[in-house]
Amino acid sequence: AYIYWTGLPGKVRADLGKFRMAVGQLNRWHPHALPETNYPLVYQAFLGEDGLSGVGAGLYTLLPVSIAKGTSEVFVQGAAIESEPLNNAAYQPALLGRLANFWQLSRRTYMELGFTGLGAEDSDNDLTSNLLGADVQTKFAEVKQLQADRCPKALGSVIKTSEVQFHHEVTNQYLWSRF
Repeated sequence: AYIYWTGLPGKVRADLGKFRMAVGQLNRWHPHALPETNYPLVYQAFLGEDGLSGVGAGLYTLLPVSIAKGTSEVFVQGAAIESEPLNNAAYQPALLGRLANFWQLSRRTYMELGFTGLGAEDSDNDLTSNLLGADVQTKFAEVKQLQADRCPKALGSVIKTSEVQFHHEVTNQYLWSRF
């Protein structure tokens, strides 16, 4: 559980407590809200079976400038994380930065492009892990046509998401996750 404050100077939101880290699209979601029964294999391999959460603090804000005529947001999170792949399941410090940009391409089409960087330490084993990620999500909402057809059961959207993450420890590993 965490608490957050909104309306801080500069339109900043501050989070404090135990929260899910903002790595990619799905790590912020609790398992019951996932579109499938488990986290994708790339998340399990790099973050752990249950994704990545930590106890700490975070800051979030929208950027006052537009990148490529979109809306941009920035996350900075510092937390003590417990992750088998990143720090051998020992509570150790980690720092995360995320930049995401959103575009409303049409009335029915939305796109998000995000980049994440995470650094974690395992001081017990003198090990540092770095994780870099990029993700893109496109959402096509056929709401208008479905409403015209009066088909509430089919009313919804189609979401396409791709992510790639790079993890550097002793060797470089590349994994792709597409769902």
